[in-house]
Amino acid sequence: KQWYQRRVLDDARIVSINALISSTKLRWFGHVSRMPDARVPKKLLDWKPDYTKKPKGRPPRGWVNCVMEDGARLLQRKSVTLSELCEAAGNRDHWSKLITKKWLSFGATSDD
Repeated sequence: KQWYQRRVLDDARIVSINALISSTKLRWFGHVSRMPDARVPKKLLDWKPDYTKKPKGRPPRGWVNCVMEDGARLLQRKSVTLSELCEAAGNRDHWSKLITKKWLSFGATSDD
């Protein structure tokens, strides 16, 4: 079923919704990472909520974790740190071209 869906998307030259979401998150991350440190969105990248009681079970997967996974896929690495992603996103033109270049291949190689 999955190979059929990918083939239909490839034949129709349509990017999957997962690729669209990943690409949009990475673009927003690049925008926020280039903001001055005093801006609230930039501060929220490193913000960790101070829970009074630790919830049971696995911690929820946050936005930054999802961006780091997408960023590792974008940079073709096994894993990537937040500072490495910020450094890569620092050059706006390069970051934009990298995302645009991966735009079509994201949908085809994504294991979602």
